[in-house]
Amino acid sequence: MQTKILSREIVTKKRLETAISNLERWITESGIQNKAGQHKGSFNSWYDIEKEKYGFVYSEITGYGITTLVFLDEIEKAKQAADWLIEYSMCREGFERGGVKTSLILNKGDTARELFDDQVICTFDTGMALNGMINLYNMRSEERRVGKECRSRWSPYH
Repeated sequence: MQTKILSREIVTKKRLETAISNLERWITESGIQNKAGQHKGSFNSWYDIEKEKYGFVYSEITGYGITTLVFLDEIEKAKQAADWLIEYSMCREGFERGGVKTSLILNKGDTARELFDDQVICTFDTGMALNGMINLYNMRSEERRVGKECRSRWSPYH
């Protein structure tokens, strides 16, 4: 029996640039990141095309979102995501301090659940939140370092 091999177009630079542009636009403009309200800055887990609804606010995805936004130089949106993680998702007291609670169900049926009412801290979610925060922190530190160098170079006392 002979297997037919389908020929696939090799990814060209132009095709890749178009795909990247479309992905970037979706991440920054689709509404997957909440733009207003109590959950401003947080990322939703998914978008259900048929129901035209977002799944739920998710700490892990918000951590990934911060890293992606830093890479895309969308620093204000990354800071909003970090603010949301700090304000709503991170535990602030006791042994759990610093752990990231896992998610908030926005549309379970037609009723919303309370914010993180399961009180579960997920190691992976905490790791992704930490990764995003570190990426944002490093970007901000680099901006300050470069700004200081530029100011000293152009200082009238240099």
